[in-house]
Amino acid sequence: MSLIYLQESKIEASFLIAIYALNMGDNLGTTLDLSSVEFIPLKIAFSVLNHLSVEREINDEFHQKIYNEYSIYPDSLSLSEGAIAFFPLFLFYYGDNRNLDKKLELIKDNYFSSNTNLNSWKILIIITNLILRKKLEIDKITLQTVSFLEQYTLEELEAIKIVEHLIREKIYLTEAEKILQAKIDNHELGIYQALYSFLCLPNNIPMSLSRSKQFIHQQETTRILTGFLLGLYNGYSPIYSFVNFTYQEKAFEQIIDQFVAQWRGKIAQ
Repeated sequence: MSLIYLQESKIEASFLIAIYALNMGDNLGTTLDLSSVEFIPLKIAFSVLNHLSVEREINDEFHQKIYNEYSIYPDSLSLSEGAIAFFPLFLFYYGDNRNLDKKLELIKDNYFSSNTNLNSWKILIIITNLILRKKLEIDKITLQTVSFLEQYTLEELEAIKIVEHLIREKIYLTEAEKILQAKIDNHELGIYQALYSFLCLPNNIPMSLSRSKQFIHQQETTRILTGFLLGLYNGYSPIYSFVNFTYQEKAFEQIIDQFVAQWRGKIAQ
C-alpha cells in the first residue's frame, strides 16, 4: 500500500475541459459559462459532484432526485452516458476499490438492467487511476489494465486491445472509427472512442479535442469523456491558452475543494 493524492487542480481541469469539449465550435478560444451545460449526463455529473462534496454518500433519496429532475429510468442512459454521469463517483472512490465495486453494483441496480456488464466502466476507471498515479504507459495499456482486474475474460479485454492496436499501428481516425463501430457495442462505443482519442494525443488538448469532434457516432459522449481524461492528465494550467470561462470561478473551486476534502481514499489498496 502507498499514499496517494487527489489534486484539486486536476479535478477542476477535468470538468472544465469536459464542458469546453461539449460546447466547442470550430475555433478555439471560446468563452463558456457553467450554465451553458444542457447535456443531461453532464448535468447529472455536476449534481453528483455537488452531492458528494457535502454528503459523502449517494443514497436512495439522491437517486430519486435524479429520477425526478432528469426523467431518468432504468436503461435510459447508455453505458457511455452513465460513465459521464457518474464520473465524479469514479474519482471519489479513487484508491478505495473495494467500496467502489459496491457502489458500481448499486448504480447498476438503479440505472441499468441486471445483465448489464460494467467492464467498460472498470477499464475507464483503471485508466483514470493510472493517470492520477502518473503511471500510464500508452504502449502497454492492455497489460496495465489486466494487472488491475481481479477477474476478466479474453472477450472483455477485446475492446481495449483494439484501441491499443489502432494507436500502435497509427490507423487514421476515419478508419479507426469504422473498426470501433464494427467491433464494439453501441452502448459503450463513446467510452472506447474517447479512450482512443485521448491515448493518441494525451499531451495536446486542442488537437485531441478536435479529433474527438470528428467522430460521427456518439460524438457528445466521446467529446466529454475525452475532456475528462485530458483534464486529469494535463491539469489546470494549459486550459487558459485557448479558452476563457465566465463562470463564478471561486464558487466552483470551493465545490472542488470540498469534494477533495471529503475524498474517500488516502492509501492505495
